[in-house]
Amino acid sequence: AARCLARVRCSRKRIGVDCQFSLLPANSENPGMPHPEWLNCSTTPRVSTHSVKPANRPHRNRSKQFLRCRLPRSLSSLHGDANVPGPHWTDIDKTALRQQLTIRELDITDVRFPGRSQIAVRTQAVRMGLIRPRQARLKWSNKQRKLLRKLKRDGYAVPQIFQFRLLSDPPRSFWSIRMQWGRMKLSDRKRSRRMKKKKVWKSGELAKFKRFLVRHSQRMTPEEIGKKWGLARSTVARWQTSLGVKQPREKVMRMHYSLEKQRRASRRIRRHNKRIWAERRARSESELIALATELYGHSRQPSDRECFDCGRTWPKRREFFHFSEKRTGFGTARYYKHRCRLCENARRRRLTRKKRTAKR
Repeated sequence: AARCLARVRCSRKRIGVDCQFSLLPANSENPGMPHPEWLNCSTTPRVSTHSVKPANRPHRNRSKQFLRCRLPRSLSSLHGDANVPGPHWTDIDKTALRQQLTIRELDITDVRFPGRSQIAVRTQAVRMGLIRPRQARLKWSNKQRKLLRKLKRDGYAVPQIFQFRLLSDPPRSFWSIRMQWGRMKLSDRKRSRRMKKKKVWKSGELAKFKRFLVRHSQRMTPEEIGKKWGLARSTVARWQTSLGVKQPREKVMRMHYSLEKQRRASRRIRRHNKRIWAERRARSESELIALATELYGHSRQPSDRECFDCGRTWPKRREFFHFSEKRTGFGTARYYKHRCRLCENARRRRLTRKKRTAKR
């Protein structure tokens, strides 16, 4: 039977105790009996004085006391209860720890004990005086903060600062530098915002996403899929590569989404170029007017030439008119055009636009 009635004889009176053995480790020799280690607790009973309701038993009169025998720590740790502390350090465990640190001269990070964490091992070694306790966290001085800002301006990153130990004493760990880097707002804010908006998959959502990639990767671009699922384009491309459904770049560029994006980009670029050209033309015109006013103000007046297109008169000089040179028997002859630089540039631009339109 899974349950067993154990009688614990106390010095004052005899009390009946109902024990639930379903949580104890199984007895391989006698499956119907409790584990032998449970029976050992009867010799040195550790009885709780709290009134406890028996497990899986109907409610009885509260005036009757029900006691529960506590399990040894070794048994409690087998069930993985997070609220129960780990097993005690016995003399054998302490001797083994002392041998690993003193005789074998292992580093504390290399010491391993089954069922014990690294923090537990380090804490016990400090209690035994085998290692020195860790140095307390030191406050960041103004000198180190100024040096950290200077290293940021010089283009250094956190891994480089830690690897080459560019900070002055006291030395800082990688995570200490990284946390202080964020507190001083030296990190990339755009990247920080992107990490805060990182996609968190819900239950079953990742499987649906993978099925969607297998089904639609041949007709949808990674950017289009990323907008639909709230992911970055690089994340979608990485999942496509892992599933073996990533399409070549030539095919992606011929998809409908890519073609529409190219058309929108070309219209935006044309508008930008027109605005830049208009600003440049206005700036050149103001510079030519200022130069012409300065030349006409001199005592020696320059020769003039009228533009055929705009009808304005400009000084006949290379700053205002395009020219061509030709070698003759008497030397080099210079021939000025009848259009000013502003009108000639506009004419060339119109011709270039017509040629591009004809090629399309």
